[in-house]
Amino acid sequence: MFDQYNEWLTDRLGKFTASDIWKLMEKGKGAEYFGKGAKTYIRQKAAEILTQEPVNGGRLNTAAMEWGSAHEHEAIELFKEQFRGKDVIAYGGESPKFFDYTNFSGGSPDGVTDDNEVLEVKCPYNSSEHVEHLLLLSGEDLKGYYPEAYWQILFNMLCTGLDAGYFISYDPRFAEEPLRLKIIRIEKDEADLLLLKERVAEAEKQLAVMIGMVRDLLPENVG
Repeated sequence: MFDQYNEWLTDRLGKFTASDIWKLMEKGKGAEYFGKGAKTYIRQKAAEILTQEPVNGGRLNTAAMEWGSAHEHEAIELFKEQFRGKDVIAYGGESPKFFDYTNFSGGSPDGVTDDNEVLEVKCPYNSSEHVEHLLLLSGEDLKGYYPEAYWQILFNMLCTGLDAGYFISYDPRFAEEPLRLKIIRIEKDEADLLLLKERVAEAEKQLAVMIGMVRDLLPENVG
């Protein structure tokens, strides 16, 4: 499993990933295509390519991430119980799978179903976040309140070639069992997918230009 995790880290090195793809949706001011956060993200990917190391050193062990990893499998099992007949391949924990979209982008869904759907599971460390998720009714609601997850799911659809997705929020601490799991189906939105494709393509173009400019500074390329 550890080898699989290291392989996953290598596969996504220097690539725009679904978990952070929302950063590329930030518009710039005036004639600028990208906002400050998007530009920073592009520079981070350039640094990964030039150093061959992840900018964050790889694994981030925070209490919130450990909580999420500990309960993700539980959430998927409850999802399967609710949708009897759906088979799910889970990719969480120490066995993630990276699906390339292009040579410089891709995504890692938490799971895929045999009905051509991707799964994105969130197990909030703070229960108040799950309360907010319970109040969401649609994909449009998710896009408005939690755009990071919305664009992550849409990009994973592109990466896997699948047709729809589910946002799953799970908190086992809720006393009333029916409130522990929230599921929202995300349909394929062609306009949003087109916008996502355009912004990823532009980011990749700017990434290539940035790396080229840096490598032009090498002694053999100067003078």
